[in-house]
Amino acid sequence: MSADALRAVAAQIERGWSQGADARDADGRAVPLISDAARAWSPLGAFALLATDGIPTDHVRRALVAFADVTGANSLQE
Repeated sequence: MSADALRAVAAQIERGWSQGADARDADGRAVPLISDAARAWSPLGAFALLATDGIPTDHVRRALVAFADVTGANSLQE
């Protein structure tokens, strides 16, 4: 369900928020998205991680549409 995908994104970002990089370590340095050192994620990074959590692609697509509708964002990078 796309609601589960959005909850997973929210939970990831609640662990730590990153801006300007998909993921950051505890010192705020940009790190690879799947790095063990990652402690904060951008919305784009959190959505990208859904694929590693086994959430079906069609659910991710619907979650992205819902995210855009709610936030008015045209891009996950911004």
